[in-house]
Amino acid sequence: MSTHRAAANADRLCRVDEDWDRTNASDRVSRYGAYLRSHTELFDPWREATGGITEDPGEFAIAAFRVACGRS
Repeated sequence: MSTHRAAANADRLCRVDEDWDRTNASDRVSRYGAYLRSHTELFDPWREATGGITEDPGEFAIAAFRVACGRS
């Protein structure tokens, strides 16, 4: 890692290692994306959304948070 890059990252709390995430994803694309796809029922709980995914930002955020926290 170059000195410039190290200095640029020193002020960050964390960073996402996209290569590691992709390599360790069950679908080789995204670990979180795979989790979301495995819980699609949460994104349209009333089965009324076009395409099966709610367009309401609040409902989407709640569903994504539940998946992230393991509360499905």
